[in-house]
Amino acid sequence: SAFGQRDEDGNTWLTAFVTKCFGQAQKFLFVDDKNIEDALKWMAGNQLPSGCYANVGKLFHTALKGGVDDEISLTAYITAALLEMGKTIDDQMVGQGLWCLRNSVISATNPYTQALLAYTFSLAGEMDIRNILLKKLDQQAVISGESTHWSQKPTQPSDASLWSQPQALDVELTAYVLLAQLTQDSLSQKEIAKATSIVAWLAKQRNAYGGFSSTQDTVVALQALAKYATTAYVPSEEVNLAVKSTENFQRTFNVQSANRLVSQQEALPNIPGAYTLEASGQGCVYVQMVLRYNILPPKNMETFRITVKTGKARCEQPTSPRSFTLTIHTSYVGSRSSSNMAIVEVKMLSGFSPMEGTKQLLLQQPLVKRVESGTDKLNIYLEELSKKTQTYTFTISQSVLVANLKPATVRVYDYYLLDEQATMQYSDPCK
Repeated sequence: SAFGQRDEDGNTWLTAFVTKCFGQAQKFLFVDDKNIEDALKWMAGNQLPSGCYANVGKLFHTALKGGVDDEISLTAYITAALLEMGKTIDDQMVGQGLWCLRNSVISATNPYTQALLAYTFSLAGEMDIRNILLKKLDQQAVISGESTHWSQKPTQPSDASLWSQPQALDVELTAYVLLAQLTQDSLSQKEIAKATSIVAWLAKQRNAYGGFSSTQDTVVALQALAKYATTAYVPSEEVNLAVKSTENFQRTFNVQSANRLVSQQEALPNIPGAYTLEASGQGCVYVQMVLRYNILPPKNMETFRITVKTGKARCEQPTSPRSFTLTIHTSYVGSRSSSNMAIVEVKMLSGFSPMEGTKQLLLQQPLVKRVESGTDKLNIYLEELSKKTQTYTFTISQSVLVANLKPATVRVYDYYLLDEQATMQYSDPCK
C-alpha cells in the first residue's frame, strides 16, 4: 500500500504494479521469488468467480476513478501486468482475467478503459479484439497538425493548448494507445506514421526534467516512448545542431554514436530573443527549449482554502530564542467531492524549525499519513481533503537569531494536480 503499515489494507492496483516491477527486475538483480509468489497469491485471493478483480485498498489519485477504480480497468491493468512480467495466457490468473475482459469489450465506452483493454489484448495476442478497440479509439482521437492524442474530455485544439498542462490521465491514456499500436510482430509504414504522430504529442507534454505531470503518467509514457524507440530506431551517423540568435550568439551541439545518450544543454543569454535551429548530417535528435520564470502566488484559488494563525510568543526579550504555535485550517473547495492525496507544505521562518516530537504529534491527527521534516520545511501528507475543514497545530522554535524576519509561506496542493493549490503567508508574531 502507499503508506505501508499505516494503511489498513493492501492495494490491488499497487500490488500488481510492484509485482510486475519485481518480475521484470529479476533479469537484472536479485529479487526473492517468495516476495513475488506471496503477492501473486494475495492478488489471486482477490480475483472474483467472474475472473475480474475486487478493488481493495485506497487509490490516492481520484482522476483514475472510472479508470482503474472500476473492476474492468483494474482487471485489465492486473492482467497486462502479469503478461508484462512473463506470464502466459495459460496461467490461471491471466486466463480468468481475459475471460472477464472479453465479456466487457462491447460495453466499454470510457476511452481510458478502451485503451487499457486494447493494450492487454495486444499482449495476449488476441489481435481481433485489439483491432476492434483501436478502431473505436480512432474515432475519438484529437488530431492537431501532425500530433494525435486522446482525452477523457476532448476539446478542440487551439494555440493555447501548447502551453496548457495536460491532465495526467490524458498522457497515460494516450501512452496506452501507443503501446497497443506498437505491440505486434510487424508494423506497416502507415502504422509507424500513426505512432509517430502520437509520439509528437507526448514529447510536447514533457516537463523540463524529462518527465510528465505526475508519477503514473510518467511511468506509462516513458514505457511507451521506449517501445516506440525500439520500433522506429535507425542508427544515426552524426548530427550537428547549431543554435543561433540575432544577437551573435551561436552554440553547436555535436551528436554521434559515442554521446547520443548524453544530455547536452546551454543557457540562452537573451530572453526574450529570436533563436534559430539548424541541423546538418544524418540522424535523429530530440531538442527541447525550457523557459523558467517566477510569479507571485495566485490570490484567487478556488480549489483549496487555507488559513494560518500564529500563537502567542514571549516577545519581551528580543535577543532570546523563542517558540510559538502554528495552527493551520485547510479544506478542499473544488468541483470534486474530495481532493487526491494532498500535501501541506510549511516553510519555516529563517532560523526556526519544528519542535522535537512534531512528527509523532502530527501522525496522530486525522488523515495524516506521512510527515517529512527538513531544516527549513515541513511536509504533511494527507490521505485527502474534503469540504470538512481539518486543523493541524504544532510548535516551531527558534534555533538561530535572525534580524528583520521576512514572512514564510504555507501551501496546500494536490499531489497529482499541481495546479490545484492555495498559499498563505505567516509572520513572526513578535514583529
